[in-house]
Amino acid sequence: MKVIGVDGGGTRSRGVLMAGSQLVAEADGGAAIILPDAPETAAAAVEALARELAEQGGVDLPVDALWAGLAGAGRTGPRTEVVARLEAAGLARAVQVGTDVEAAHADAFGGAPGMLLVLGTGSVLHAQDPTGSTVRVGGWGVDLGDEGSGYRIGLDGLRAVVRGWDGRERVTDLTSVVLEALKLDDPSDLLDWSGSAAKADMAAVSPLVIRAAQDGDEVASRVVSQALSDIRTMLEAARRRTRGWTGRPGLALVGGLTRPERLGGLVKVLAEEVGYSVVDRPVVPERGAAALAGRLVAEESA
Repeated sequence: MKVIGVDGGGTRSRGVLMAGSQLVAEADGGAAIILPDAPETAAAAVEALARELAEQGGVDLPVDALWAGLAGAGRTGPRTEVVARLEAAGLARAVQVGTDVEAAHADAFGGAPGMLLVLGTGSVLHAQDPTGSTVRVGGWGVDLGDEGSGYRIGLDGLRAVVRGWDGRERVTDLTSVVLEALKLDDPSDLLDWSGSAAKADMAAVSPLVIRAAQDGDEVASRVVSQALSDIRTMLEAARRRTRGWTGRPGLALVGGLTRPERLGGLVKVLAEEVGYSVVDRPVVPERGAAALAGRLVAEESA
């Protein structure tokens, strides 16, 4: 049985080709978030990644199944179009698209109860409790949510830069750091930059904000503190809304912001304070997607 598992977000995608339990190939690809007005972009990214995996592994397509966990897959219409395009591409005999969160949860917990906190370009907490109920906190996108995410930290950092430029608050060391990183002359150039910046571009500013906070910048520290407060609120809400735990719920952390050099250590402390047991092993969403592809094959042959 040969399957492909893909994890795709707003910044990049990553895939694995498995033959049973053996890893045959792995590769990175471009952003594979499903945009409501351009789902074909995500489909093209997944197709390119799947073909690269097949070429690396010396495997002919179609494989038995492909399962892609993609950010933005919660919207039924665009997700259906991505599935149709992938089926038409002849990549696999069975194709399914779900969310990147489902893929990560599958790797972290299999089918067992647990909670998954994703802090990357966007943010969401996905919980499956012992009663079988599924709860989502966050995941509302840039207009309605994304609190505690890379996008929001980057945006709030830039807002602090322009407020300081206006004289509305203390000037932050972020100003020079951001201008140098974005190759801009002064904060007034941020108006044009932000107007054309993708979500991933804004999220890429977040490490600059976090580093400035770690170096003691007061304004950057306030931005990071707000993000951590928002993350705590998500954790508390999920704890209240789930039932049936006999001990501390397991919590897996996923996404670039959960790296130790970013917010990983602070988020772990928050989670333990709220009453979670943090899963120590790394979560590999594309591996979870491959496991779901394997289940898809089993369902098809049942």
